[in-house]
Amino acid sequence: MSTIPSVRPDDSETELDQASNDELDAAIYVRTSSSSQRFGYSIDEQIRRCWERCDSAGWTVKYVFSDEAESGRNTERPQFQQMLQRAEEKVIDVVVFWKLDRFCRSLTDLVNVEERLNEWGVALHSVTEHIDTTSPVGRFNFRNLASAAELESDLTSQRAKMGMYGLAQTHRWPNENPPLGL
Repeated sequence: MSTIPSVRPDDSETELDQASNDELDAAIYVRTSSSSQRFGYSIDEQIRRCWERCDSAGWTVKYVFSDEAESGRNTERPQFQQMLQRAEEKVIDVVVFWKLDRFCRSLTDLVNVEERLNEWGVALHSVTEHIDTTSPVGRFNFRNLASAAELESDLTSQRAKMGMYGLAQTHRWPNENPPLGL
């Protein structure tokens, strides 16, 4: 089991604690919810930012796992499952992702995945949030951020349903292909 350094991610250069100079093997995980994802969530941009973080931390990127147009509400995503398999095989030390909501959206899934990864000696690292799953305070922070990600997902779903209800009230269809039939 490898000791994972505490990392303080922010917009400046990431520094590893003096306690560990080990070179870690990293896996990058990226995801979009739709093929036309906007606002900096594109697959290529997520990979670029994660790779930069790995470079600045001195970590070797061994794998890039990419799920495009996949929901984060569950873990049944092809590349996510491949990433978990590599973690279980203990060929990676840390999973790097751009933002927690790109990794998972369900609090239950996040906690369960983090516990499994911890058993395999694999840490989680977010490029944009302070996540250090190697300490009790870090795990507490991780779970709070996970709760916020799940809340945002639930609110987005609620807004989408409300929008569709509004369209139905005006006898409109939400896309160009209304259903056929009675």
